[in-house]
Amino acid sequence: MTSSPCPTPRAAPDTDTLDPGALDNLRSLETPAKPGIVKQIIALYLSSSPKLLAEIRDAIGTGDAALLRIAAHTLKSSSHNLGATRVGALCLTLENIGRDGSTVGAADLLAELEENFASVARLLTAEIDRAA
Repeated sequence: MTSSPCPTPRAAPDTDTLDPGALDNLRSLETPAKPGIVKQIIALYLSSSPKLLAEIRDAIGTGDAALLRIAAHTLKSSSHNLGATRVGALCLTLENIGRDGSTVGAADLLAELEENFASVARLLTAEIDRAA
């Protein structure tokens, strides 16, 4: 007797990567007069974040603490708004390194930041696809 395979349950979002509560808060801003605002915010984040990551990478490569602080601060703020908690936390650490006038130790965090951002980008892209 053979049984048919059970469907694979859909995995719950990784709340360390993306806090669904933040997206729920953004969804509450949508009104009939402003439909699709979450999709617009996500699209803006996904289009602007790679530039900020490149600025962080460049700042680390050139030892530019001021650029590191500014780019990490900007990415931190937008990441927290969308619930990208780990990306935001890593950016806070990088921002503080830059605030201290240094880039020492920042390179060690860059790979983790880029990996976490890639995960967030996949989840947010899926969110846009669901909203379409």
